[in-house]
Amino acid sequence: MTRTTKNRFTQQLFTRPASDGRSIVYVRFIDAESGLVLATRSTSLDSDSPAKDIKASVTSILADLNLEAIARMKDRARRAALDDDERIASMPAFEFFSWFWSDDSYYLSERQDADRPLSKGHILVCRKYVQTNLKQFEAFSLTPVRELRLSIVEAFVRKLRKAGKSLDVVKRNLDTIRTPINWAQARGLIEAPFSFKTLVLPRRDSRERGILSDEEILKIVDLPYAKPWVAESGRMHWDVRPRPRQSGGRTYDTPPMLDVRQKAAIVMALFAGLRRGEIRGLRWCDIDAERKLIEVRHNYVRFDGDKAPKKMSLGTVPLAVELEQMLDDLRALCESLGYTGANDFVLPGTARDRPVNEVTIRRGWERALELIGIPERERLKRNLLLHGARHAYTTRLLDSGELSPAEVAKLTRHKDLSMLSRYGGHLRDETIEKGRKALSFKKEADHASQ
Repeated sequence: MTRTTKNRFTQQLFTRPASDGRSIVYVRFIDAESGLVLATRSTSLDSDSPAKDIKASVTSILADLNLEAIARMKDRARRAALDDDERIASMPAFEFFSWFWSDDSYYLSERQDADRPLSKGHILVCRKYVQTNLKQFEAFSLTPVRELRLSIVEAFVRKLRKAGKSLDVVKRNLDTIRTPINWAQARGLIEAPFSFKTLVLPRRDSRERGILSDEEILKIVDLPYAKPWVAESGRMHWDVRPRPRQSGGRTYDTPPMLDVRQKAAIVMALFAGLRRGEIRGLRWCDIDAERKLIEVRHNYVRFDGDKAPKKMSLGTVPLAVELEQMLDDLRALCESLGYTGANDFVLPGTARDRPVNEVTIRRGWERALELIGIPERERLKRNLLLHGARHAYTTRLLDSGELSPAEVAKLTRHKDLSMLSRYGGHLRDETIEKGRKALSFKKEADHASQ
């Protein structure tokens, strides 16, 4: 039911069910000129009440409301919003992208208020691309937000492709502009909305991450490591002393060594399949020595600190013998520092409340490969990255023949079995040799006797 007052305001009556089964009457006051809803109030009467009682109740509500003042306030807010929309729509696209990823961004502050903040790392990456690739694309500086078109975005992608940018770099640049453009389109700020789905992206030319052979893994397991040392000040140092350096192209006589945290991090990647952030976030409460398992439930990443592991990656992994021995040594050292509390990091950093630096882990990986006879040139050629240790972990589980793909997926914490083809599809020399033997009718001894 709609009723018009003597001035420009209208009333709408409607009912909603109450918890006791009655239907309570509500009244909504609307500004007929702007169409804005000014206020909604309950009449404290049910729908079976006489019309005169409802009218009296509405009159009483009106006496307490200054609809003129409310209308002026809402109109000012509406005009301010329209003015703000006009300001944003008129911005050059580059200026808009810069603002969108800045600390003043409405989008970022709203996500923060909703307790759904974006990763600081992601925000910093977007800011980086705004100030590099986006800044160099002239059309973004000349085109206002309202005039953005798919053709402009396509031209931007073509420029990136001509510059030889990889598919991953192109995608990260598109991520930098897609979110703000979608945000602007949802608010009607772009005159001709468009979709990114029709964009033609460059072909992926990624190299498969290399993995270590069983022999190379065993060499890493046998590598010695340097224990922490105490400076004259009494401060405990975890890094290697003397630290390996080069001078004039010649390495010092003291061979480079791993510190205990570097060795442990590599063994965790090789024998537990942990990612770098999961290695850094591992706490002593996550290790169950009696049941011989590790609960993966922490992830410590750059800029964001301690957070939940990668989506859907919570899980349990077995404690391999090699890793169990490494952790025993590490626990003994941490006990001397009093760093074995439930929430203490297994791999501590320069302070008790933070884990080992990710750069320390990366240098340890590169140093370990040098020590087992894989120089930098070969490491780069084989694309041997720390995350490749996780690939080796997955491949060894699959090649063992002891586990089904579903069981392997549980231990690698992949919820989709199809992901195993990506992470466990490496063809190792050991696998080729097993295949050769399986295909041969003659035994090695028979062949040798001929």
